[in-house]
Amino acid sequence: MEEMMEKLKKLLSDSKIDEIVKILNESETVDIANFLLGIDENKAILIFKSLSSDISADVYACLGSEMQSKISSKMTKTENEEIRESLEHPVFTEQENDKSDEDEDPGHSELFSQMEDLLDNGKFAQLRKELLDLNEVDIAEFILTLDDEESVVVFRILPKEISADVFAYLDSDIQTKIALAMTDTELYKLINELFIDDTVDFLEEVPANVVS
Repeated sequence: MEEMMEKLKKLLSDSKIDEIVKILNESETVDIANFLLGIDENKAILIFKSLSSDISADVYACLGSEMQSKISSKMTKTENEEIRESLEHPVFTEQENDKSDEDEDPGHSELFSQMEDLLDNGKFAQLRKELLDLNEVDIAEFILTLDDEESVVVFRILPKEISADVFAYLDSDIQTKIALAMTDTELYKLINELFIDDTVDFLEEVPANVVS
């Protein structure tokens, strides 16, 4: 992964966008998102708009609300509608449809297992839809079953309308990991959405550098 990132950065410095897109179209979804989040936003938007339509919705879901807003502002109305449609009505594979037919009301452990499979396979649009069918407590419970990197990715998928409520139910160590992965703007907006008691609890528990 590090070798690929170095290669992509070299291509980026040489403005070889077509070669970058070709590599990204064959990469893991979360790796694509992390690469886009780590580069100049104008180049990130240009590269995103060049990605294959088969993966663009999954990558978009994994980018976080701040980058999503920036990308949306540079897309046409039609392009935005296509992304929104893909997020609201993701295309399930035949195998995934079969699972749904077999058990329309799976228990938590089975549901969480299915969502982990979507996470592992980079199916973030489908994962987002599954998450939105849960309440905030259950979403937080699912996030707490994941490792640090996965928990950050899943939190990034959540719409801003519910992210603060989910955040309040997370353990302080996971809150810290998520906070450190956010931009200052994203963190500022999140803190503003928290109830004052949850904000105080968060600031009391996290390290001084996060508080600053």
